[in-house]
Amino acid sequence: MNKKELTLKEEELGSICCITKGSDVPAMVLDGKIPQYVVYPTNDEEIARVLSLAAKTKTSIAIVGGESKFNTGTPLTDLKWALSTAKLKQDPVINADDLTVYVKAGVTLTELQNLLAQYNLFLPLEPGTAKTTVGGSLAGGGSSSHRLKYGLVRDFVLGMTVVLTDGKVYKFGGQTVKNVAGYDVRKLFIGSKGTLGVITEACLRVYPIPPSSKALLGLVQEQDTAWKVAKIIEEIQPTDIKIYDTPMVERLYNLDSQKNGCYAILVKYSGSGPTVDKQYTETLAVFNKYGISLSKIWENIEDGKILQQRNGIINILDDFSQGLSRIKISVPRVKAREMAQRLEEAARKFCIKKLAMHMPTVGICYVQYTTGVNELEFLLNFQGVVRELGGLVQVENGEILLRQTFRTGCEQVLDLQIKNFFDPEGVLNPGKCL
Repeated sequence: MNKKELTLKEEELGSICCITKGSDVPAMVLDGKIPQYVVYPTNDEEIARVLSLAAKTKTSIAIVGGESKFNTGTPLTDLKWALSTAKLKQDPVINADDLTVYVKAGVTLTELQNLLAQYNLFLPLEPGTAKTTVGGSLAGGGSSSHRLKYGLVRDFVLGMTVVLTDGKVYKFGGQTVKNVAGYDVRKLFIGSKGTLGVITEACLRVYPIPPSSKALLGLVQEQDTAWKVAKIIEEIQPTDIKIYDTPMVERLYNLDSQKNGCYAILVKYSGSGPTVDKQYTETLAVFNKYGISLSKIWENIEDGKILQQRNGIINILDDFSQGLSRIKISVPRVKAREMAQRLEEAARKFCIKKLAMHMPTVGICYVQYTTGVNELEFLLNFQGVVRELGGLVQVENGEILLRQTFRTGCEQVLDLQIKNFFDPEGVLNPGKCL
């Protein structure tokens, strides 16, 4: 494209909505790249025109929410423009009787949770950072530590408005659980990382804040005991269970874990007062039976604060700096215990200093570690172990070159077919994995 054509293209972009030169906003650095222009549409129609122009001119464009999670996972392979949903922020519409909320993509999760709390409601999603938006959380597949009780993120989304590169606005789902006939297309966009289209609005299911809650932290010497107890406690129907290794325990709670135990189990219950009290008593009995030392108790803590605490655990190293990385490990839940043991073996073998948080009921583990000369060997070795167990390893935070190397799952045929259907020109977040 010659200079004259380029100028015309940028003039058309500027006529659609507010734009800023990328060089004027150095903070907008996406996977090490600065966009030439950042556009800030205020409605669906402006987004449709921007995406249509990008597709027509085959211009790569990054879709950005609050930028809190963009620079994680597989990096962009190309970048010319960026589209921010920051100005899609009309007031959410809450229907307390139906337990639903209509919310624009640019509203932050913190803003939404604060508003819902006025109605004694909450959304069981991690609050993220102060900049984490609803649209970004859905597109990133935002997780829920309360999935045992409330389900996954996709279970909260009743309806969704999405803009595609064909310049059209689509609405999927509706206001009730039974609104879907045929293919449930909305779920394709949850976790799609902005590679298929732009989520502009969602109708979400929300929940009453539980009247009572308790969380317990127990310390135990043996890893095997920690996993055995977690399995038993699962039958008591907790809201959440976590297992932390020694360095994570010391980092989070400022405890000398060597005095009382090398591993920690965090158990949370929420619901009616009598039910929570009964679950608490049963859990104490299990702790006593297996010699687990009760270290901390939290009573009647708000669900939002529990979620915020868990979010802080995951994001200990989110402000990435030289020498620190984070991986997410996913295996079938029946293999989670074996994976934890193999992780300890691999860390010792390659002299890796790590902090690990296990979610035993779903087979997910977050590992933060210090990088060094053995990092690549460690990752390659452990990736092979996890594949044997039927899982995968994703590098979430780390050097861009490292994230490029571990593009796990990005070239799966079905994913590529879906990408080609919704974004035939391949201009949306090129390189990011579905």
